[in-house]
Amino acid sequence: MVFPFMDNDSCDNLSVLQAETLALSMAIKKIKELNLSIVEIEGDNLCLMNVLICTWNCPWNINLLTSDTLFYIRFLQGLCFRHVVDESRC
Repeated sequence: MVFPFMDNDSCDNLSVLQAETLALSMAIKKIKELNLSIVEIEGDNLCLMNVLICTWNCPWNINLLTSDTLFYIRFLQGLCFRHVVDESRC
């Protein structure tokens, strides 16, 4: 599934980390809306995955987005995050 998150040009200045956090936040909201019970989220952004599992402190530029995402995560019982290595970058 692909969920577009913006229709205007205001996302031109987003960093990769900000864009991935925003996309994940929208996906988490959709997961809750669809009432899915067991979900595994894989991501190649080590920083974002570690922030969401509370291993790392959150960088300031994604703090609000992460807070929003963590709020929705509290309502999901079978959610699992996993970091995967993007082999195309190796």
